[in-house]
Amino acid sequence: REVAMSDSLAFDFYEDSFGSRYIARLSGHEAELRISRRGRSVWSLDHASIPRAIGGQWIGTALVAHAVHEARRSQRKLIPLCSFVRSQFNRHPEWRDVLSA
Repeated sequence: REVAMSDSLAFDFYEDSFGSRYIARLSGHEAELRISRRGRSVWSLDHASIPRAIGGQWIGTALVAHAVHEARRSQRKLIPLCSFVRSQFNRHPEWRDVLSA
């Protein structure tokens, strides 16, 4: 199900037996942010995977920003387990309101 669109970048959210994830598609490639639920209102951001072909084009940052937007919208807190995601939170102090204690 598509949940947002930014320029030519579309975000989708999937849940299946493997867990949850946001997918972003750009130029025929898919980047993903894997998520684990830690209760009803806390999600951990476990792993970001960006194909080399679209690396360095802000798509990883856009995925994390989208997760932050969705967390705010649904009053959810986030735990940044992935080192890339942690680095994004360090670069964006304005996102700290969604960090889980």
